[in-house]
Amino acid sequence: MEEQFDLIDYICVSQCIRRGVSREAEDELRRNRISHFHILYIALLYKSEGGLTLSELSTYAGMDRANATRAVADLEHLGFVRRERHKEGCKKYKIVLTETGTEIGGQTIAFMREKARALVSGLTDKEARTFFSLIKKQAAYLRANKEQI
Repeated sequence: MEEQFDLIDYICVSQCIRRGVSREAEDELRRNRISHFHILYIALLYKSEGGLTLSELSTYAGMDRANATRAVADLEHLGFVRRERHKEGCKKYKIVLTETGTEIGGQTIAFMREKARALVSGLTDKEARTFFSLIKKQAAYLRANKEQI
């Protein structure tokens, strides 16, 4: 692996990807008053039917409950989400997007999807699927082993 892995290439590629996607993405997120920290939670809620519990959000995001709680509090403060009782008389609640959150979520997800397409525009469909599959695999590995890395 060592001879196949060139640290300089890794740094150049990662910076190129970051510069190519981040600058415009940061501006778009800032316009909508959200950060990279929030976009994952908005996307998960946007795709869900009827909202998600805090526990579900935390699990799907691959983040600890404290981060999910902080993100939900921020998004509530911005008026993008609200809490609804899970069932009558139940202490659990679901987090759902407000009308504003749904609008912002749709715009932001469309923008991020456009950026993801641009990121792989030089690849074939098969290469793009492989690229995203490898990124997902690596992200799962990093989440599972964050204490060791």
